[in-house]
Amino acid sequence: MSNDSRIEEKKKERKRGGDGEGSELWSYVALLAVVGIIGVLAYFLFFTGSSAEVEEWETVRAAGGEDPTLVSANATDEEIDGMVEVVYVGDFACPHCASFERNSFPDLKEEYIATGDVKFTFKAVDFIGSDDSANTAQAAAAVWENDRGSYWRWHRLTFQNQGNGATWGSANSIAEYASQTDVDANVASAISSGEYTATVQRHRSEANEMGITATPSFYINGTVVEGNDYAAVQDAIEDELEG
Repeated sequence: MSNDSRIEEKKKERKRGGDGEGSELWSYVALLAVVGIIGVLAYFLFFTGSSAEVEEWETVRAAGGEDPTLVSANATDEEIDGMVEVVYVGDFACPHCASFERNSFPDLKEEYIATGDVKFTFKAVDFIGSDDSANTAQAAAAVWENDRGSYWRWHRLTFQNQGNGATWGSANSIAEYASQTDVDANVASAISSGEYTATVQRHRSEANEMGITATPSFYINGTVVEGNDYAAVQDAIEDELEG
């Protein structure tokens, strides 16, 4: 084979090799694109209302009481009386509360509520002072009074929509969350009428009596845990269970 032929053959080999590298590069780019799409879908699944539709609720149920309460699905009244009581004081417009809902509540629900160790009660306050804060706090009282069976799904969906657009906390938006979670109540009317203002004022007074001035805070059998600190909440619960 002549030198010219060998040179041409090497050129062809290099070209074939380059094409292979290009194919690998495009495959890598395509893989990154797929991962990116999955990431976007996961974001919308866990940080928007769609996650309220897939969250597990069979292990827990709403319990009687003047404020939203969650207990183990099979708990008897006698068992509920013996549980560690965790009172969660929160504001639907509070970013730290939304962080607790997103990162800690699912663990608390499965590790302590579903197991029958904790009776979990939520008191909505309007510490933020915005219309969003006031509207959602009043709506929580309305939903709980009228449709307890749907309350916790509505609660989770409302928190998941926090900050999702300028009108996320408007009466119409809150009513839409109620519609999405099959709440049987005229939430928009309850907000506009101010019917549940007194309930929110009661929550503020009770929070003050417990020594709570910020959200999220947790009153655990007399012990106050402030902030989105799940480890501290766990420690307080464990102390009560061991005591």
